[in-house]
Amino acid sequence: PVHGFITRSLGMVPIDRAGQGAKIAVIGSGGGRQVQYAQQPHVDAGEIVAIEIESAVLDAVRGDLAPQFGRVYESPRVRVVNQEARGYMESSQEKFDLVYLPSVGGYPQMMLEPGNMIRTEDAFTVLRDHLTEKGVLAIWYPAGLDQNGILTSQYVRTLTGPALGMHVRAYGSYDNQRKSSDEVLILAVRDESVALPSLDDLQEFFHRPTSV
Repeated sequence: PVHGFITRSLGMVPIDRAGQGAKIAVIGSGGGRQVQYAQQPHVDAGEIVAIEIESAVLDAVRGDLAPQFGRVYESPRVRVVNQEARGYMESSQEKFDLVYLPSVGGYPQMMLEPGNMIRTEDAFTVLRDHLTEKGVLAIWYPAGLDQNGILTSQYVRTLTGPALGMHVRAYGSYDNQRKSSDEVLILAVRDESVALPSLDDLQEFFHRPTSV
């Protein structure tokens, strides 16, 4: 409830690098982990558009559970959109410095639910077109959802393919205690001149002194 993330996570990186005053869209904002982190003083995002299709989740987090979730959706800089994200984007002229798609569920959640038609080539084209000139599209998920790297490879092929033509880097983190991959992060930009983090940048991030 304080920081959004309990421990240092690869999932923080896109928000951490978005820059002060950035306009951020979080697709599938759920309990508000990314929304909360984007409000941290060292990040200091401008406007955060939290898009969540499931109204019951928003009712819970903004209702009786609000104190436990740090009243994440009550900040004046947060705008909550209870709508399917692709349809919302198609009807909007907004541009974002970061469009973030996190996932915490399994393959049924990611591939079968109607709301996740957001994860198609056509949908990614819509999201790409709502990025600012130097905007970043970020996809994050636990590595356990893709133990053989098939999903990650497909994302990279789709984003770099002729329909989207984006410049992409995929990153993974490793859990030394469990001796297994922990997280996957994919970053995509329209302009190849936009610097995506190097391994040295990630090392600096993970070793940076912070309260999180």
